[in-house]
Amino acid sequence: MTTYDNEWTTNYHKHDYIVLAASAWLSTPTILMENNTIVGCHSCKGQIKELGSFYPYRTALQMTLNLITTSDHKPFVIFRTWSAERIKYRKGFSGGFCNRTTPYNEGEHEDTPTGHMNYAIDMEEFKKTAANGQNGICLKLLDIYHLSLLRPDGHPSTDVHFHPYDKDKNAQVKNDCVH
Repeated sequence: MTTYDNEWTTNYHKHDYIVLAASAWLSTPTILMENNTIVGCHSCKGQIKELGSFYPYRTALQMTLNLITTSDHKPFVIFRTWSAERIKYRKGFSGGFCNRTTPYNEGEHEDTPTGHMNYAIDMEEFKKTAANGQNGICLKLLDIYHLSLLRPDGHPSTDVHFHPYDKDKNAQVKNDCVH
């Protein structure tokens, strides 16, 4: 039994244009259920089998693409690929700044292994869907991965936390570099 997000599926038919785009949501703890049975988790502690982030990511893409291609509603769908991670100038969420002001040269910046794999999953699932037929859906690929490797930062800002300078105008806050 496949379970979809009710908020999304009840509004799906109202949209003529849909952009599918992944992000770092899969870095949060996730428990996966299939046929009403817990099959594993990602980033959880306990007695549940650790599946990593790739399995839930691929599963979510497959479920979404299946819903779109089997639905009677026929929107124009843009599948935007994974954006390369840009954490060269900081270490995770430990602070730092995205302070590079010029693009990387081709080949100067490499993505993380996680970024490479998520992009590979994007491409595999898109190609599989395209090869199986789209059942009247106009499905287009917007491949931003290699372009995003040239971009050192998305929007370097202090937006990681709401109103980061409210308590201390001179606070040292981390940049939100991953968008």
